[in-house]
Amino acid sequence: MSKTKVNKSKRWAEYASKLKQWETRLIELRNMGDGYNEIRDELQQEFPRQKNRFRNNEQLRVLLYQKGRLNEAYIIYSEMVAEESLEQGQLILKNLNKRAVMTIGNLLSKTAPDPTRLGAAKEVLDRNLGKPKENIDITDKAELELLKTKLKKLYGSD
Repeated sequence: MSKTKVNKSKRWAEYASKLKQWETRLIELRNMGDGYNEIRDELQQEFPRQKNRFRNNEQLRVLLYQKGRLNEAYIIYSEMVAEESLEQGQLILKNLNKRAVMTIGNLLSKTAPDPTRLGAAKEVLDRNLGKPKENIDITDKAELELLKTKLKKLYGSD
């Protein structure tokens, strides 16, 4: 677990311990992308004793945004969840690497059509050796001078 993830998780735990249950749920629901109407309805169902707090969508929005009381907790929670999602996505992709390599290997088999085999072979070579460099043939002197001028501006020498 990365150090920043631990810090965000720790900060979120500190905030969450000070929040009321409905406030934590508000942050979770909003972070999942629910609209304020849906959030209001959900909170009214989950916390019927607090029903009066959730009559106005604007009250909920103000808590989370700008100088709202829950703004900092909302940001920390959102960053923590985003980081966890990114790590999960990277792990999923890492686990798919073996399958991708095997798929390309299978495409190289003699049973695959020639264009498919050629494409797979190019993909393997490009990824292992790098794509071939392109040569630029400039025969027009004006075009060559323009290119030299641009290079001088970029790199400051001949």
